[in-house]
Amino acid sequence: MYTINTGTGALTNIGTVGAGTDPVGLTIDPSGRFVYVANETSNNVSMYAINPSTGVLTAIGTINAGSGAYSVAIDPSGKFAYAANFGGNNVTMYAVNTNTGTLSPIGSISAGRGAACVSVDPSGRFVYVANNFSDDISMYAINANTGALSSIGTVSAGTGPGGITIHPSGKFAYVANFYGNNVSMYAIDAVTGVLTSIGSISAGYAPHSIAVDSSGKFVYVTSANTSSVSMYTVNTGTGVLSSNGYVAAGARPTSISIVGQ
Repeated sequence: MYTINTGTGALTNIGTVGAGTDPVGLTIDPSGRFVYVANETSNNVSMYAINPSTGVLTAIGTINAGSGAYSVAIDPSGKFAYAANFGGNNVTMYAVNTNTGTLSPIGSISAGRGAACVSVDPSGRFVYVANNFSDDISMYAINANTGALSSIGTVSAGTGPGGITIHPSGKFAYVANFYGNNVSMYAIDAVTGVLTSIGSISAGYAPHSIAVDSSGKFVYVTSANTSSVSMYTVNTGTGVLSSNGYVAAGARPTSISIVGQ
């Protein structure tokens, strides 16, 4: 845990807090009051409350997920949470107590093989899961009352999709393909949520994590085996990416986040 110097951006360490075994994915709820961590080997999700003054996390329990919990996401309303289970090939669904931050299970739904990353669209109506071993994306509609997912099909991705992000407009989706060394681009049907391919673009070797900035103008992808970050400009009309080159990073970067996201 760190505090951020708002003048310089420098981080100051404020300690650590225990998690489950092999924590892999982390998300913060839209209100900024709670944190959730997917623990791959203990097959559960750790839950925390954020101290609004200090930023320190206080554990508020754990809840079971599927086998190999790898990624967790919260819908924009903060009412529902979803965990992608890499070993279980499914998605665990939860209702969120918006007062306490605790999760309650509301079932699970099948995904592809190696469900690696889950993302909720900005409207809170659709969920997408990148399936690392079946080379596709599972698509779901969210029941607005219960949070339960229903399948709306799958769409092909590149080889080894591992990271997915949704454009702030809700019109486009981007997937980093770990073994394909590229990024798949999609248009999102505003009514059905179904993805339609609009092509792909090269990335560095073993792209792992992908993020789009809050303005929707730029996309960034970490490439683990070339120790770099690929940079792209978004055509906000079509969603198509164009390369802005790359910048060196540390050894094997596996995650990227943009301030304000």
